[in-house]
Amino acid sequence: MRRVARQAQKLNPDGYIHARDADEYQRLRDQGLMWQRATEEVLDRVGLAAGMSALDVGSGPGAVMRLMADRVGRKGRVTGIEIDGKLGAHALADLRAQGGAEFALIEANMLELDTAPGAPFDLTYCRLFLMHMQDPVAALEKMQAWTKPGGIVAAQEFDFGAIAIEPPCPAMAEFNRLFEGVFRGHGRNLRAGRQLPTQFEAAGLGLP
Repeated sequence: MRRVARQAQKLNPDGYIHARDADEYQRLRDQGLMWQRATEEVLDRVGLAAGMSALDVGSGPGAVMRLMADRVGRKGRVTGIEIDGKLGAHALADLRAQGGAEFALIEANMLELDTAPGAPFDLTYCRLFLMHMQDPVAALEKMQAWTKPGGIVAAQEFDFGAIAIEPPCPAMAEFNRLFEGVFRGHGRNLRAGRQLPTQFEAAGLGLP
């Protein structure tokens, strides 16, 4: 556990806590499969439909963009913002090869963008993204600015503090404590899910 903790302390130049390598990219793909059903439910609940435009902030390997494309169709537009150019380029190539919608990728730190090409969008969305932001409210404010009047801003976040293990496992509890401590030490929040209502209100979006 000490070795894992020391490695995790080494941030990427862009501030991302996890590594940027093949193992991490595969972890993100696996994570996308795990979250697919929950994400589909959100996209359907907000009414994403044929011909609409959608933005995925922190688009990673493109899993959410694929789900968006399935709903907006060939007359719709799907854009991703991803700070990791290598990961984003691979995702965009795969998405365009599969087709199904008009795809675009913005390689950037979203907080450094004055505007998002293609904005405003019918839906501006992020998943497991605000937990990596030192200023999640600023991120939500950007998302709101890039959304059409009457459009939707949506976020799905994890609450690490909701994990409970029965029967208790001291080793796992210690790992969780160290893991969350690394995030907290760098100003990140693994309990972002429970704070979404407060953050949405602070960004001027009202209660989600």
